[in-house]
Amino acid sequence: MRRFLIILFVISVIVNLVLKIKKNGRMHQGKEMARLFQYKKVSYKNGYKYFENKMGKKHPEVNIKGKNSIIIFWDSTNFDFMGSSTMKDMDSLAGVLGKYSYNYIFATEMREDISNYFLQRNGIENKNLNIAGDMDDFISSLYCDYPTQRKVYFSGDTSKNNKFYNFLHYQKIKPYYLIMDTSGKVLYHGDKYFLPSKDTTFMRYAKSGIVTKTLKNL
Repeated sequence: MRRFLIILFVISVIVNLVLKIKKNGRMHQGKEMARLFQYKKVSYKNGYKYFENKMGKKHPEVNIKGKNSIIIFWDSTNFDFMGSSTMKDMDSLAGVLGKYSYNYIFATEMREDISNYFLQRNGIENKNLNIAGDMDDFISSLYCDYPTQRKVYFSGDTSKNNKFYNFLHYQKIKPYYLIMDTSGKVLYHGDKYFLPSKDTTFMRYAKSGIVTKTLKNL
């Protein structure tokens, strides 16, 4: 009888341990999912400092202080046709604007190895985009200080205690693309078009940046 009780106790401990591991796994997965869709309250000053330090350590080959950067955010657990088209369009901009005219950066909240695998699995070959992972602080800071033009509307309780309202209020609307100068100043940011090349204002800023740089070198 005593042996039977010991066996039951051991089984109980193992079951509880497995359930706890599964619960922690779900909580971790939930936090990772939240990072893709919700932004935190971070000032752009702090967000850019995080970006600058991260790029210096992990991507010293990308000279963010030597030339302006074109940056895009796009992550989704449902990476559909629109998402892949946006990434391909952004990658092809180097052919239009010049491969060496800008730093072309895809910033993501995901880890870089996961992001690279994610893109490869979806058939996205980046020839010109530098993948910069773990950039949630930088991404969040832009949504805070440079809000999106598109808004999410819904009917229902709009009190600040409503979790659904809070989720929408801090939702990352993507794609989000921007032009940033060598000091970190945001020259233009937009989210109106799934294909950034169709955003005439964005393209005008991007092309004028090349002209300005060329004139300075004369």
